[in-house]
Amino acid sequence: MKKRILPIRFWNNNELTEKERSEYKNTSNQISGIEFIEILKNNFTPFLKELGFKGSKNNFYKKNSPWIYVVNIHKDKYGGELTINVGIHLDFIENALDALPIPSKFDITDCIIDKNLSLENNNSWLVYGKNSIEAIETVEYMKELVFEQGIPFIQKFNNYPKPFNDITIEEIKTGSKKYLEYGINEKLITWVHFIIFLAKVSNNSGNKEKAIELLNLAKSKEIDRFSGTLNSPLIPRIELLIRDFR
Repeated sequence: MKKRILPIRFWNNNELTEKERSEYKNTSNQISGIEFIEILKNNFTPFLKELGFKGSKNNFYKKNSPWIYVVNIHKDKYGGELTINVGIHLDFIENALDALPIPSKFDITDCIIDKNLSLENNNSWLVYGKNSIEAIETVEYMKELVFEQGIPFIQKFNNYPKPFNDITIEEIKTGSKKYLEYGINEKLITWVHFIIFLAKVSNNSGNKEKAIELLNLAKSKEIDRFSGTLNSPLIPRIELLIRDFR
């Protein structure tokens, strides 16, 4: 699909004149949020439920133990447009608040990996549309994004513990780009919380030696981050995990 057949409201701002931006991208000109929610309820929610997802409104989840898959609709705080994200997490690993996942309450911010879905012009924000006809068309694009991008991405995570068990200590230290297809970039792979996540996966998979090595790496990175001190609030938690894993 080429850009020229996309509805103009989905074009990037730098591709539009000021007049076109005012006419097609002005969020105040779009169908109301209440009306759009009703269209989502009737046209998008049934689509996701056919794919095995549960949920409503902006957040949907699917559990395929130990995997938790999330589809999230993030609406602009001023209304009129939205973007779609899909997320991946594991049901035995705590979320950012150190709570074990409750799938029905799981949000995209709880996922260790997330991916933003975008149109072929790299625009990820979908304007609702000025009327119900345009809004239904927008929902069709949403469904296409989920089906053609979101679901294939999620399906990469169906053979636990891959890809996490493939990641080596050296790849973490160097910030490898080897796992970009899984949404694991050089920033994420070196993030201390992600390293702790990998340690929990290794321990759960029976590789305690690698789990402890990963935790020691995480501890070392935190010591470096706090100028050679033990002041990081993460260090006591890491040390507790090391004792638990032994």
